[in-house]
Amino acid sequence: MAKMMDIEDNIKDEFIHTKTIFRRHSKGPVMFNGCSPSGDVIIIDNISPKKSYDLTGWYIERQTNSQKFLRYTFTDKFIIPPLATIELWSSIATSMSP
Repeated sequence: MAKMMDIEDNIKDEFIHTKTIFRRHSKGPVMFNGCSPSGDVIIIDNISPKKSYDLTGWYIERQTNSQKFLRYTFTDKFIIPPLATIELWSSIATSMSP
């Protein structure tokens, strides 16, 4: 019985606990509505029932202790239609200096 407890204690010691906090904020009808813990997908909503919005020049940044600083800049004429949801996926990223 003592051996089993030692093995279980060793297994518990190998786990790393992390805490991730996501905040969403919107002053207008375009809002960042969610993000996967790994940062692979970000959800953006336009909650306006009538107006499209041009996100040209907007950017999203990610900086963590364990990963390089990343920035995604929206391309020219990136329009989000009224009442639309966009999922921005990333599988490849290029790092840059903050």
